[in-house]
Amino acid sequence: MNLDGAAPGAPVILVVDDEPDLEHLLSLKFRRRIRKGDLHFYFAHDGVEALEKLSEHPDIEIVVTDINMPKMDGLTLVMQLRERHPLVKAVIVSAYGDMDNIRGAMNRGAFDFLTKPLDFGDFEKTVTKTVDHVRTLRSTIKSLEENRILKLFVDESALHFMLDDATDEPESKLVECSVAFIDICAFTALSERNAPSVVIDMLNTYFDAIVHAIQPFGGAVDKFIGDAAMVTFMGDDHRFRAVEASLAVHEAIVNVRGDVEERIGFFPNVTTGLNAGNVVVGPVGARSLGRLDFTIIGDVVNTAARLQTSGGPGDIIVTAQFLDGLGGRVQVIDRGVHSLRGKAEPAHLFKVTGTTTQTNEVT
Repeated sequence: MNLDGAAPGAPVILVVDDEPDLEHLLSLKFRRRIRKGDLHFYFAHDGVEALEKLSEHPDIEIVVTDINMPKMDGLTLVMQLRERHPLVKAVIVSAYGDMDNIRGAMNRGAFDFLTKPLDFGDFEKTVTKTVDHVRTLRSTIKSLEENRILKLFVDESALHFMLDDATDEPESKLVECSVAFIDICAFTALSERNAPSVVIDMLNTYFDAIVHAIQPFGGAVDKFIGDAAMVTFMGDDHRFRAVEASLAVHEAIVNVRGDVEERIGFFPNVTTGLNAGNVVVGPVGARSLGRLDFTIIGDVVNTAARLQTSGGPGDIIVTAQFLDGLGGRVQVIDRGVHSLRGKAEPAHLFKVTGTTTQTNEVT
C-alpha cells in the first residue's frame, strides 16, 4: 500500500514485514498524519521487494523491517542497505526474547530497534530520531560535495581567508607576498589555427601543468585571465618559493611539448613575470548585488604583469628590487634597464636561469 501526497519534509518510511496486519495497523493508527501529508509510508513483504521499492523511491529515509521473512530476511536486508543505500537507515523490529538477532542486526549496521508488540509512541519517537540522523548525515554529505565543487572554482586560499574572517562580509587585508603572471606565448596564433574546443583543451592542459607545478611551493592561483594565470605566494621566504615554482612551471610546460606539438603542430612556451611587495587581499565587486570576487590588487600586481610582457618565450623576468633579500640564491642574467608600459620609472630587469641550490645539487 503506497500512500502518496506527502508534504515536503514529511518522514518517508518503508515498512518491511510479511505479516499484512502491520500494514493495516500502521495505516489505521497514523491515518490522520497520513491524510495531512506529514507522514508517508511504503510497504514491502520481504527483503527483495524492499530493495525494489528503494530503487523506485529514492526519497525513502528509513526502513523499518522485521527479521524473519521469506526470500530475504531482515538481517540480509540490513547488509544490503549498507552496501546499496548507505544513507538509508534501518530500524529492526523483533521480540524481546530475540536479542541475539537484534544484536546481530545492530552489528550489521542497523540504526535502532523496536520490540513486539509494537508501541506506537515508541515507534514515533524512534522514527523522529532516525529521520533527524539521516537528514543530518545527508546534509553533511551535501555540504562536502558542494565544498568540493566550490574548490573547482575558488582557490583554497580564498576559502580559508573567507572562513577565517568569520563574518558575512570579510574585509580586505594588507599583506606581503610574491605575485607571478604566467602567460602562454603565441596564444593568438593558437586561437586562429584551431577550433575553440581545441583551444580550451590546450588551455586546460597548460593550466593543469601550471597548478601541479606551483602547489609544492605553496603557490595559489588567484585567477585565470584568458591565456594567463595569476599566482600568489605568501608566508615565509615567499620570494624564493615563487622563483622555485616558476622554474618548476617552465620545466612542466617543456615536458608537455611533445604532446602539444603532436596535437596542434607547434609549441607555445610560457613567459613569467615575478614581483613582490605589499598588496591588498580581499573581496572586490558589487556588494549590493552579493557578487564578489576574491582577489589581490596593488602596484605589485600591475608590475608583475608588465614584467611578463617584457619577456620572451621561456623567460622568467624579475626586478633588482625582487632579488633583494634572496642572498644570492638565484642565478640571473642581467637584462639591463627597461621602461615598462604604464610605469613612470624604468626598471632594472633580470632573467632568472636557476637557483644556487640547483647548481649545488648538480655538482
